[in-house]
Amino acid sequence: MANNIIQVKRRKDVNIGIVIFLVILIYILVHIYNYFTKSEISIYEVQPGEIYTTAQCDGMIIRKEELVFTESAGYVNYYFSEGSRVAKNSTIYSIDSNRNVYELLSGNASEIKLSGEDLSDLKLLLQENLVNATSHQEIKNAKADVLTGYQRLIDAMLMEELNQIVASTGITSNFKVVPTKQSGIISYVKDDYTNYTLQEVTAECFDKKDTAISLYSIDLIAANSPVYKIISEDTWSIVVNLNDTLYGHLLGKENATFTLNNELTVTAPINCYRKNDAYFAEITMQRYLSNFSSERFLTVKFELSHIEGLKIPETAITWKDYYRIPEEYLVVKEVDNVNKKGIFVEQFNKDTGATEYVFQEITIFYSSDGFLYVDCADFVKETYIATADQANRVMLYTFVNKLEGAYNINKGYAVFKRVERLNTENGYSIVKKNSISGLSAYDHIALNAASVIEDAVIY
Repeated sequence: MANNIIQVKRRKDVNIGIVIFLVILIYILVHIYNYFTKSEISIYEVQPGEIYTTAQCDGMIIRKEELVFTESAGYVNYYFSEGSRVAKNSTIYSIDSNRNVYELLSGNASEIKLSGEDLSDLKLLLQENLVNATSHQEIKNAKADVLTGYQRLIDAMLMEELNQIVASTGITSNFKVVPTKQSGIISYVKDDYTNYTLQEVTAECFDKKDTAISLYSIDLIAANSPVYKIISEDTWSIVVNLNDTLYGHLLGKENATFTLNNELTVTAPINCYRKNDAYFAEITMQRYLSNFSSERFLTVKFELSHIEGLKIPETAITWKDYYRIPEEYLVVKEVDNVNKKGIFVEQFNKDTGATEYVFQEITIFYSSDGFLYVDCADFVKETYIATADQANRVMLYTFVNKLEGAYNINKGYAVFKRVERLNTENGYSIVKKNSISGLSAYDHIALNAASVIEDAVIY
C-alpha cells in the first residue's frame, strides 16, 4: 500500500513585536516630518495698554516779579540758590567793595556754634511751621521759613565775627549785608520780558525767546546794577501760542491736562482767546512756580485724548468672512423642549420635486445693529434662506461681510476672536476691552495672523 503523503505549507506566524515597532516608527517619522515642515507660531500675550494723543507748542510765563538793584559797587556773595523761597528781611546777598573781608572770612577756620537759646529758637520755629502743615506746598513753605530763620542766625554770627576781624586788623571795607524787603521766590535770571503783563504778549514774543541773562557775577559790578529778582506772588500764568486746530480743540474747555518741558504733568484752568489774528490760551497756575523760576519759555504738550484698552501688534490682526444675516431671517424653534435659534434653509425634495424650507440651527458668533454674524464655514455658498414667514428668499452668499480679529490660542488651537480698534500707533493697536466675542487681558494670541490656520493645533 502506497503512502499518500501530502505536504502542507507551513503558515508563517506574524511577529506582533515587529508590527508594533513599525507602527511606532511610522508615528515618530510623521511627527518628525510635521515638526520640520510646519511653520513656527510666535505667541504674544495681550496686555492692557493706552495711547495718548498730544499736541506740543510754546508757552510764555507771566508772573509778578521785580528786579532789585544794588546801591553800591562791589563783589557780590549770594546766600540763596535759584528758586529758593525767602521771607521778608532775609539776607539775600552781601557786597564787598574790595574783597578784603571775604578773604579774611574764608581764611578763618573757626567753627560757628549755635547757643542753647539759638537752638531753642529753631525748635520753636519748627514746631510753629511744620506741625500744622498739611499740604505739600505748606510743608515746602515751612521748610523755607525754617531755612531762612537758620540763615538769620548764621548771618548774625558772621557779622559779629566780621566786626571782631575788622577791629583787630584795622581793615576798612564797604562790606554790606543786604536783606530782602519782601517775601517771595528768588531768581538770578533776567530777560526782555520781566514784568510783562498778559496784554503785552504777542505772537512776536515767541520768535524772540533767547534774551535771558544770568545775574550771577564773580566780577566787580557797578552801582545800580540788577543783582537778583524777587517773584512775590504764587499765582502765575502760562500764555500759549496756539495754531487754529489746537485752538478749536481747546476752545470752551475750563481745564486742560498738559506736560511742561516733558517732565511735569499738570491739570489747570485754561482760557482761550484771539488777538491780532493769532490764537492764545492762558493757563492759570497755583503751584510749581519755584520749579520754573529761571524759565521764561516752556514746552507745553497738551493731552488731547486718552484711550485705554488692550494693546496688540498690528501683525496679529486679520480679517475673516462671516454671513451678516438680518434678524428678520432668525427663527426660534423648540427642539426637545429647548428653544433653538436657526434659519430656514431651502432644500429640494427629490421625492416630491418640490422646494422645502428646513429649519437649521445656527451658531451666532456676534450680533449688532439688527444683524447676526455666522461663520461662512457652516454653510455652502449656494445656500438659499428664507424669512420666518417664508415670504422672501435670498442666497446666503450675498450677506458675506468681513470682521476684524486675531487668533486666540489659549487652548492650544487657533480660535478667531473679534477686535474693535480704538487707535493705532507705532505698529500697535489699542482695541476695546471686554467686547463681545473679543479678547481679554493676558490672552495668548498668534503674533503673526498670516501664518495661522484656524482650528489647527498650535502645540
